[in-house]
Amino acid sequence: TSANGSLYYDQTTNKFRCFEGGAWKDCVGADNEAWIISGVNMSSGVSGSVLVGTANPILVGSAKLGVLTNDALAIQARVDNASGATGIMSSINGGNSNSAIIAQIVGGASNTAIVAQVVNGTGSAGSGNAAIAGTVTGGSSNMGVLGSVTGNGSTGVHGVAQSGTNIIGVLGQVTGGASGNAVQAVLNSGTGNAVFATVTSGGTGVAIHGSNGNGGSGNLAGQFDGPVDFNGPIKLQPSTQPTSANGSLYYDQT
Repeated sequence: TSANGSLYYDQTTNKFRCFEGGAWKDCVGADNEAWIISGVNMSSGVSGSVLVGTANPILVGSAKLGVLTNDALAIQARVDNASGATGIMSSINGGNSNSAIIAQIVGGASNTAIVAQVVNGTGSAGSGNAAIAGTVTGGSSNMGVLGSVTGNGSTGVHGVAQSGTNIIGVLGQVTGGASGNAVQAVLNSGTGNAVFATVTSGGTGVAIHGSNGNGGSGNLAGQFDGPVDFNGPIKLQPSTQPTSANGSLYYDQT
């Protein structure tokens, strides 16, 4: 009898049938409507999006997984006491003009698109940690970390090293003797700083440190292709005589 709450087993379709909301339906949805359990794994067979906190896919764009919340934390990934682990990994294989991660803020003020933090970097959490590590392997015209902003008073990439010793706010590295830029900052129109580095609280550190390492000849710790304006003292570290080139200046360590 058709009554909400009725339940029976259909011997023809081998399905449990439930009458709810004034209609008969399978108690357990089809594979394309439900979570599918396979061994210790579970997946969704839907062709659209998996949504949390909303039933409207428009609110999360074309994302296959969408989370909408007014709480302070939408997604958290945590790894405890592991080695060589990754909290969140976003990978793109092939294609062109793709972005592995896009962090976007629309409206508001004093917001941060991405906050990456290492806590107790030399304590219980171990050492040699990186809040954000951008690595590009192979290919061309790729960028490990790209910070792009529009508007005045904005910062593309902001690295802050607070207290401690031998800590680095932003690290850019080119290895293997390849040609490229460890850190590249470009200011297109507007007012602001392509790179802004400061040491505060009387620390004994370096706001910007450049080293050519062992990457081979022809590498420069720093290069300026335009006028340079220093608002503080300039100190040349002792060195041996560099390659003779017009405009060279060095401090003889002997």
